Amino acid sequence: MKVYKIYKAGAFSTTSNELVVYNPYNQSAFAKTYLAGNTDLNECIVEAKNVEEEMKNLPSHKRYNILMQISKGIKDNRKDMAETLAKQSGKPMKYSLGEVDRAAQGFMIAAEESKRLPKEYISIDWTEKGEGKEGLVKHFPVGLVAGISPFNTSDTSTDTVTPKPSSSNSSAITSVTVPTSATSESRDCSSNGRTFPVIAFITSTPFC
Repeated sequence: MKVYKIYKAGAFSTTSNELVVYNPYNQSAFAKTYLAGNTDLNECIVEAKNVEEEMKNLPSHKRYNILMQISKGIKDNRKDMAETLAKQSGKPMKYSLGEVDRAAQGFMIAAEESKRLPKEYISIDWTEKGEGKEGLVKHFPVGLVAGISPFNTSDTSTDTVTPKPSSSNSSAITSVTVPTSATSESRDCSSNGRTFPVIAFITSTPFC
């Protein structure tokens, strides 16, 4: 039986609460992972909070390179991730492969968008008070963002993850329905060292 560790605070780890994952098609146990609790979630939040400034100051080219490396990692592990998704959700391989492809595309799009975060220059001399004045609208990272993956058997936590690092925000992600896919994706998010120390994938109950 394959073991999937949870990914929290920049490292893979286990907990005392094991979770056996069953194939809903034939009810066979095919993997084991671990349920996180409030303490684990708090560790993720503290670590993400500690690197808010690091993420805020991370230049676009670094965000782009990291996100593209994650996209490539998903593509390289396409078959393995699709098989994992098919087993845990009962989806046919055809649709599981499509979900994994969408995950890779999600990180690729996030990488591209990280290079063109919006700004706006406006002239404000519409009134007498605004004569000789200009305005610049600039977007800033909001900081720590907590996310919960969709409560359906989609590919991974891609849609919940990608907007945060793309816009220089830190995040802690929990996955309830797709534990093995979420931890599988975390391997690609951490494969090039301390990529985004702000991303955490923890499997939890809906009431964690």
